[in-house]
Amino acid sequence: MNYDFNFDIHIMVNSPINIIKKLNLTNKTTVIVHNECGGVEESVNFLKSLNIPVGIAFNPESDISLRYHEIVKKILLMTVIPGFGGQKMIKKCVNKIDVVKRIYNDNVFVGVDGGVNLKTIHMISKSDFFVVGSEFFRSVDKGSYILDLKREYYRNK
Repeated sequence: MNYDFNFDIHIMVNSPINIIKKLNLTNKTTVIVHNECGGVEESVNFLKSLNIPVGIAFNPESDISLRYHEIVKKILLMTVIPGFGGQKMIKKCVNKIDVVKRIYNDNVFVGVDGGVNLKTIHMISKSDFFVVGSEFFRSVDKGSYILDLKREYYRNK
């Protein structure tokens, strides 16, 4: 597959290695696996051996770990309990953006996933990226919605 942009693959399963080995990955792909899933270390080491950028996602109740600090390029903070879309953001999770930046010394990109919409985007302005799901797919004019999100996000940076 030829493409000239980077993208993330967010794998939310136990034993992510089984999925990862089936993917045609390049160094333009960051694979994000969940800290709480079984087989994370095996997945991280496999990706590292292929020089594929790695990210770790942390669930709302999880403590931020330094375990992979020399390997990961991205930390994805889940601000909802993973499992289904359309949930409201757990606002106390937003404070973890500062925690990650302090622990990882700004050496990773910090993202937020869960409950991100036009009403909550201002709260995550310290993040480096964000994921939008349900709200985007429910929007009538997707292009305008993305522009509005970007405008609100950068207004608060």
